[in-house]
Parts: sequence; C-alpha cells; structure tokens
Amino acid sequence: MPEEIDDKSTLADAEHDPSTRGAEAANSGIEEKQPTTTIPPPDVGLIAWLQILGGFLLMFNTWGLILAYGAFQAYYETPSARHPPPFTASPSTAAWIGSIQAFLLLFMGGICGRLFDAGYLRFLLLTGTGLIVVGLMLASLVHTYWQALLSQGFCVGLGMGCLLVPSVGTASTWFVKHRGMAVGIVTSGSAVGGIILPIICQKLLPIVGFGWTLRILGFVSLATLSVSIAVLRPRLPPRKRGGFFAFSALKEGPFLCYCSGMLVALLGFYVFMQFVQSWAEAINVSSLDPIYYLPIINAASAFGRFLPAFISDTLGPLNVQIPCAILSATLAYAWIGVDSLPSLLVICVLYGFFSGGMLALPPAAVASLTEDMTHFGQRMGLCFVFMAVGSLVGTPVTGTIIGSRNADGNWDGARIWAGTTILLGGFLMAAGRWCTEIKEVTYSHSILSERAKKLNPPRREHTEVVMGSAGMNVDAVRGAFPALNQKQVFMDNAGGSQVLGTVIDSINTYLNNHNVQLGASYPVAQKSTKLFSEGHNAGARYINAAPEQVVFGPSTTQHFRNVSVALKTQPGDEIVLSKLDHEANIAGWLQMAKWRGLKVNWWVPSKDTTSNPKLVPEDLKKLVNERTRLVACTHTSNILGTVTDLNALSEVVHAANPRALFAADAVAYAPHAKIDVKDFGVDIYSFSWYKVYGPHMAMLYISDRARSEIESLGHFFKSTATLEEMLGLAAGNYESVQTVPRIVEYLDSTGWDAISRQEEAIQGVLLDYLRSKPDIIKIYGEASSDRSLRVPVISFRVKGHKSFGITDAIESKSNYGCRAGHFYSKRLCQDVLGIPDVDDGVVRCSLLHYNTIEEVQGLVKVLDEIISSGEGKQPDDKTQKDVSNW
Repeated sequence: MPEEIDDKSTLADAEHDPSTRGAEAANSGIEEKQPTTTIPPPDVGLIAWLQILGGFLLMFNTWGLILAYGAFQAYYETPSARHPPPFTASPSTAAWIGSIQAFLLLFMGGICGRLFDAGYLRFLLLTGTGLIVVGLMLASLVHTYWQALLSQGFCVGLGMGCLLVPSVGTASTWFVKHRGMAVGIVTSGSAVGGIILPIICQKLLPIVGFGWTLRILGFVSLATLSVSIAVLRPRLPPRKRGGFFAFSALKEGPFLCYCSGMLVALLGFYVFMQFVQSWAEAINVSSLDPIYYLPIINAASAFGRFLPAFISDTLGPLNVQIPCAILSATLAYAWIGVDSLPSLLVICVLYGFFSGGMLALPPAAVASLTEDMTHFGQRMGLCFVFMAVGSLVGTPVTGTIIGSRNADGNWDGARIWAGTTILLGGFLMAAGRWCTEIKEVTYSHSILSERAKKLNPPRREHTEVVMGSAGMNVDAVRGAFPALNQKQVFMDNAGGSQVLGTVIDSINTYLNNHNVQLGASYPVAQKSTKLFSEGHNAGARYINAAPEQVVFGPSTTQHFRNVSVALKTQPGDEIVLSKLDHEANIAGWLQMAKWRGLKVNWWVPSKDTTSNPKLVPEDLKKLVNERTRLVACTHTSNILGTVTDLNALSEVVHAANPRALFAADAVAYAPHAKIDVKDFGVDIYSFSWYKVYGPHMAMLYISDRARSEIESLGHFFKSTATLEEMLGLAAGNYESVQTVPRIVEYLDSTGWDAISRQEEAIQGVLLDYLRSKPDIIKIYGEASSDRSLRVPVISFRVKGHKSFGITDAIESKSNYGCRAGHFYSKRLCQDVLGIPDVDDGVVRCSLLHYNTIEEVQGLVKVLDEIISSGEGKQPDDKTQKDVSNW
C-alpha cells in the first residue's frame, strides 16, 4: 500500500470543513438544538418501555386510521337509508381520500425524519396531534367531496406524517439488542387501531351519523395521543447538520433495491384491505356482516407485526420481510379462488398475518442497512417517500381497474394487480439482500458466535441470564465478543482487551471490498475514503475533540516518540516526568531532554510511596516553574489502577508557565471510563484502541494551543492544517481506523455508567479477598473498590511467593489468565514501590466489564488454594529479603 494520502480526503469530510458550514446550514434550513451531555443506555428501564407505549399509540392513530379507511370507502360508495353520507363517490374517487392519507403519512414522514434527527420530537408530536384532531373535527362538518378530501385526506394525512417517524424512530434508538421486538410491538398499534376503529365507525355511522362518528374519532385520537406526548422523549443527541433526505444513500445498491421494492409492493398492498368489504357486499359471498372482515384482517396483522419482528432479531429483518412479501402476494392470487366464507376467513387471517409482517419491518430493515444511526431519520424518511408513491397510486389504480362496484366489476384484474405488484416488490427486496451478500462479502458475527459456542460450550451449567450491577445483561455483553466463547478466562485485559465481533466483521468487509488507496475518484476509493474519514471523525467526537486535533498511529509509545521529536524547545527549558508511568510516556521525553540539554525533574510522590503512591498537585507545585516546558504523567497507572485527577494537575501546570504543556498517558484509563479531553485540561493525550475493544492502533490528541508548539514531521509539500497531516506518517491503518464507529456505537449502547458499576462490583470481589489477608498479601494502589478512585487493574504480591510462581500456579490449576512482571513500569516498581526483584514485579489481574462475578470468585478460590497450600513458596532466606519493606 503506498504511503501517501490525498490531502483532501484524510482528515475529515465536508461536514468538518469550515468553508462549507455556512452553505450547509443554509441548505438544511434547520436551526439545531444543542446535544445533550449524556446518553442513557438502551434496552433497559421504564423510560425505554414507555417509548414503546408512546409509539404504539402513535401507530394506533396513524396507520390505524389508514387501515380503518375501508369502512369509509364502503360508506361513501353505498348510501345509507337512515344516515346517508354527505356525498357519494365511485370506488376510484372515494379511494383518493385514503390514498392521500397514506401518501402524506409516508411522504411527510420522509420530511419529518430530518426534523426528528434534529431534535424536534415534541414539535412533531404537538403539530401532528393538532392536525389529526382538527382534521377529523372539520371532516365531521363537510358537505362535498372536495371538503372531505381537504380535511379527512390532506389535513389528517399531514398530521399522520408528523407522527410516523417519531412512532418507530424513538423506540428504534432506545433499543438495540431487542430493536426488532420493540418496533414490532410499536407497529402492532396500527393493527389494534385497524381492529377497533373500523368497528367503531361501522357501528356508529348508522346510529349517530357521519358527523358525530368523526367527532368521536377525534376525541379518541386526542386522548390517546396526549399519552404519547407525555411519555415520548429522545435518547440520542440531535444531529447538527444535513438535508432532509439522505440522497447519497441511493448510491447504495441494497438500499435502493429495498426502497424500490417497497414502492412496487405498496402499489397492491392495500387492495385486499381497502376493497374486500366492497367485494364481499357486491357478490354476497356469505351471510357474515362484511364490516367484520377488516377487523379480522387487522387482528391477524397484530400478531403478524409482532411475531415476525421478534424473529427478525435473530434472523435479520430482510430475511423475514422478504418471505412475508412473497407469501402476501401468493395470498392475493389465492383470493381469486375464494367463493365461500371459510376460504375467505382463511385468506383474511393469513393475509393479515403476513402483510402485517411485511409492513412492520421497514424501520428495522432500514436500520440494518444504516451504519450511522444518527442518519436513521433521513434514510427512513427517504424510504417513506418511495412508499408514499406506491400508496398514492396503487389504490386509485385498483379502483379504476375494478370500474363498477357490483358483481360485474373487474375484481379478478384487481386481485392479479395486487399479487403481481407485491411479488415484484418482494423480488426487488430480495435483490437488495443479494446485493448485500455479493457487494459486501462479510461473515455474520452471530454465525461466528454460534459456531464458537458449538466448539466451546458455555462454562456455566445453569441457563438463567446473568445480570451484572445496575442491571447489565452480562451474557448479552459477552455475546458481542467472539473470543469469550472459549474456555480461557481473560484477566490480563490491561495488556489488550478482546475485540468486538462487529469490529472483526468490519475489518473483514473492508479488506474484501475497499482495500485501496484513499483519495482517488473511482467508486471503491471514494467508499474507502469515506469509511476512513468516518472512523477518524468518530474517534475525535468520542473524546470531545475536533477532527483536526487527532491522529491515528500504531501505538501510544510511537505517538509520544513522534511528539518528543516534533516539540519546539528553548535552551534552559525543563521537563517534569513521573516515575509512576509506563515507559511509553517517559523514554521519548527523556531522550529529547538528553539530546537538547534540557533539565529533567523527576516526580516521585511524597506519601504512601511503597503501597499507594498518588500524583497530587501538592507534589507537582514543588517541581514546576517559569522554565517548565512539559509535564508528563499517567491518567491511570497500569500497575496501581489509581485514577489521577488530571484537571487539578493541569491547573498547576498552566499556572506555572503559559508555555508549559501537559501530556497524559491514558492507555490504562481508556477502557474503563468516558474521555473528555476538554474537561481534563490536557494538551497532549493518547491511548490505544486495542485496549478498548478494537484492533491494534492508538490515537493521539493535541490541543490547538499545543499544536502550534510542534514542528510538522510530514513531507514538505503537506499542509499543516491538521494533526493528521503533521504527525500522521503514512496515516493510521485504514482497515483499523474505519472500525472506530463500531466501537463507539457499542460503548454508547452499553452505557458508561453500567460499565463502571459492573467493574466496581467485580473488582470489589477480588479486593475484598486481598484485603482480608493483610499479613501475607500486599495490594499496590487504591485498596478501595470505589469506581471514582480506581479502575479494575489490581496488582499485589504474596509474602514468600514469587509473582511468576503465583501466575504459574494459577495457570496450572485453572483456565484463568493473569500476568506477572513490571509491565514496562520498571521505574515505578524499583524507585517508588521498592520491589527487590523488579523483573518478578507484581501479580496483576486486570478486569473489564465483560468479566463476571463468577469468574472473579473462581479466581479467588484458586488463589486461596495456592496460598493455603504453600505451593511455589520460596526458601525462608529469600522470603525475608523479599518482604523487608512489607
């Protein structure tokens, strides 16, 4: 792979180009709300389930009213003796009211998708509710067809369109693991509305008349929609920029095929529901009152919307929706042969079930075709526009095909039209699925996980779901990491975490499809450039930095080395280095000082130096002065696990000398807590993504202030506008960088509070045991399990035992993987902790949130057996020397 990267494409896409922001904002026409500061975890809690309730009621009042329009279709066609309609209309003419409702529901849903992404949920709810209620009330006063078209068709349809994306979009963002189930429950609200509302209409129209029937519907809508307004709330922060539709998505073959398939399928989708009552009355197929056919269809549809959606969580939405479409088409053809009540009821139930499955799954299907869920509203909106065209055209065309509403009508032609269009739509969706298989050659993470489970059965014999602290579903979390299906128990995570299955799949897909040089104009290179840019930008956003402030590279060690070469210094400058640090944050600076003749002030804590040394402002103040150029320390020691208050230290550094820069190594901190470089007050900050569930790469942040203090290491013709161009020598590994959105998505969906609570619980089990034996076990670092004080990187020594002897014994007795040594923190072990045999170092057990309490309890049991039996104990003379500073 050539080294160079096109200047225009490596740093950030146009979203971050200052020259384009004004134009982009003008084009969007949307004034954005500011994003919230925290993102609640998905899939858990009362608030998440209330989103399902709110969405269910929105569906009840949108698609429910659409599905109930068949009652008005028959009413407008057939004058009632007691309470005649304000006008009569042919099948084709009457169908336009329902078609316009369906069209506006979907088309406005497309426009409102962008408003939903921008944070205008409450505006959409209030506007949609007002339009539906006002439209129904105005429709109750009409006297002519065009008045009904404006009120019942346009006004109500516009209101429905405002509510469509919030109905499915809110629940879609609050659920990840069970998204299909959540969307299925929400969309079943339309079927429930399709059951209840037609019966209300059919029973009330002959009794209270047209006007009061619509007023009662208006009051029902007002009451139920008020509940939705009260409970619905957004989970994700609003997306700042973007147009109403993600037209660029149409360049994606699978997405285009899917949207086209939905358009064609909806040309015939509503034929059965809209005309079965008129057909049954025309040919007098049975003695059953025709008003019950539509509720029967919608009752079956309620199950059809939930069960296939539930199954789609396992099989995938497209793998379920395509068979539902093909079976719906088959049933539309089968309608031709219906000539009795039993056969008609069978068709009603089966068509209701499978068509319900087909209509319930577009949100989940679009989500499955969307990499960045902050664009879900735009892409779902674009899909709705396609669906709107099919809904608008299909039913009136069917009415024209039928012609006369009596037995002489061309009913067979209508049924053939319905079956053929749905079948073609299903084939187009299947083509999109096929495009996904061919163009994105990838291996399903779920299949890999199942294969791993067969090869390595779970260690636990019981089958209940393991719940961690704060309700974390640890089994679900562990399912995201393929390596955890084997027998090995990973407790050396500070050396490198296990990798997410989505990251593995993403790398595999990239190498199979996009492994080319960035910056070229041909399609594959454009896609590769886009993926790299998205990964770069996601990494910057993750730490609250701008894209031009970060650079990717092979390791944190290499990043600090590069900065030590590039940093501008003056004669007489001094630097402060901490002896609590990994050598990665020492060696480069030390070599810089040696070459340039700078003075080095060593930072050694003054208290608890042999057990729990800490980096505190009081000690630092004694070391910094007006000549201080750089202070480098660790955010969390990879041996001690104690968290350093960077913000307090940065104030000391910057107060001592305006030129002084503050650099922090976050390798041991990053897997355990949220990062905000602005809040920390750091100038230079680096961590390794392979410690944070990703591939082997690292990321470096340098503030704008610090960036002006370094020389570019790039080629002479390269720009110096961004850190990537200054220090990104050959850039980060392409296939690795583009996985960052997958990592961030996982961390956001799991939630940092849940992660830290789980880690607090599991480290408490081990620390409780270690504290119970103070005479023979020495803990290094904070002895408390308080998550605000430490992370679960736990180091200790056992009196009379070599550290390597302990780990060897653990490995011989169990499948637990811990580690011993100095872990490249040799200065800490030797000069601060006073460990006589530095190479033997300490025993380190480093845990992550995917470790279970059962695993830690098992380690404690094995460790206790080793200590109690004296296995691996040293001779007395060596023991005495080893514990001289106990």
